[in-house]
Amino acid sequence: MSSWPLHVAIYNAVEAVSGSWKVYDAVPADAAFPYVVVDAQMAMDEQLLVTQRERIRVYLSVWSKVRGQREVLQIMASIKAALQNKKLALSVGRTVSLVVTTERTQKDIADETYTGLMTLEVRVNT
Repeated sequence: MSSWPLHVAIYNAVEAVSGSWKVYDAVPADAAFPYVVVDAQMAMDEQLLVTQRERIRVYLSVWSKVRGQREVLQIMASIKAALQNKKLALSVGRTVSLVVTTERTQKDIADETYTGLMTLEVRVNT
């Protein structure tokens, strides 16, 4: 299973392009805004004739206290530029493809923060 090595590689790639924002796997209670969370994952096996492959969806959350969508969209653009069609180095397995499939922004319920959601679809040879 390549989920953890992929998680680490995505975390490192997002952290490498972070400007004024932090990247978390688990957000501390006192985290300063803005920040990005390498969130949930879903892995599916793909049996091919010559190789074992996994298709993994990784969800990233972007959080901002700046009014409007500008900061969230800027952060998401930086992340997309760093990840789209890149082959990340993994400690186990090999990245075959990485595509940002969805990007969404919205206000939170309390109307105090703006959030962004990104879905990455990654194919990994195990």
